[in-house]
Formats: sequence, structure tokens, C-alpha cells
Amino acid sequence: MIKIVVIIMVLAIVKILISRLIRNNKGGSNLHKAADQGDILEVTKLLSNTDIEIEDQNGRTPLHDAVKKNHLAVVDLLLNHGANVHSKDNSSVTPLHEVVTHSVAETLITAGADVNAVDADGFTPLHYAVGNLPDLIEILVKKGADINAKSNDGDTALSGYARIGSNVVDQLGKKNNEEYIEKAQQLIDFGANTEGIDLSWMKK
Repeated sequence: MIKIVVIIMVLAIVKILISRLIRNNKGGSNLHKAADQGDILEVTKLLSNTDIEIEDQNGRTPLHDAVKKNHLAVVDLLLNHGANVHSKDNSSVTPLHEVVTHSVAETLITAGADVNAVDADGFTPLHYAVGNLPDLIEILVKKGADINAKSNDGDTALSGYARIGSNVVDQLGKKNNEEYIEKAQQLIDFGANTEGIDLSWMKK
């Protein structure tokens, strides 16, 4: 019995060591490459002999890459094989920080992703969503995201977005940029604290 346990442990260690040697020329593994390309057949094949949590030179896992490139099928596959939904890269960015669509966001949250996880700068997925994909605001807030969470520099989602909106409206005018105003108003409607934030641009 002891011999069997030892053999299993040795095989597990060998599997991890081999997987960490399977690197492409960018510092990532073949599994990273397959996940990035959305090649579900190759990902399935590589999962048999590669550590699913293998990191590239930036500390990113294959799940990070699949999420960023919006490969939902690969995201599902990785999660079903035990990928850590809470994994953080060298900048403490989680996969949820990098979502670009509702479907992937919902999948990660259902798998237990922390909607209030912070990166090295104190930014939450909500901070990222406001700048990259405002349509995710409602999903994150309804799933428990702190609307008034502050970054290391003291920025909330609203204060950061207000600066973006103000600059855009000042340069291009309000008429063609109603979206910025609508999203800022959405944050306010969800309970964002407006104290100390210049929102005069919304009324220009």
C-alpha cells in the first residue's frame, strides 16, 4: 500500500515538473497557448500531462488567457478540471478582472470568483468593468460588488469613470457621448457615493 502511495506521489511530482518544462518562447506553456487560441481539443489533450495551474513568466494561468480571449468553452473545461478561479498573476489580477463578456463573467462568478478581489493597485473587477466593459456593472453589483470600493489611490469606480467621461464630453461634446453619462448615472443609481466627485460634465 505504501509503495502504491509513493508511486502515485512520484508520478504527480513528475507530471508537474514536466509541465513546467513545456514552455513556449514567450514564457508560457503549450497549455497557455492552446487556451489563448481557444483550441479546446489541444487543451483537452494537454490537461492529461500538464499542471492546470502552470504559470507563465507573469504569473498568469491558462484560465487567465482563456478568459481574456473570451473562450467560454475552454473556460468551462478548465474550471471543470479544477482550475483555480481565484488564481492571481504577479500583479494580483484574477481571471474575473479580465472578463470581456457577460457569459464568461457569469461562469466565473457561479464558480465562486470573488467579485471584490483586488489587484496590486487595489482595483476590483468593478473598477476594470467601468473602464473596459461598462455593461458588466449591473452583473457585478447584483452579485455583491462593493460599489464604493476604493483603489490604493482612493479611486472608486465612479470617481475613475467620472474623469474619463469628463474628458470625453469636454473633447467631443455631450450629444455624441450619452453612454458615458448613462453609465455614470447607473453607478449613482446603484448607490455610488458622489461626495467630492465633479459630475458637472453630466449636465453640460
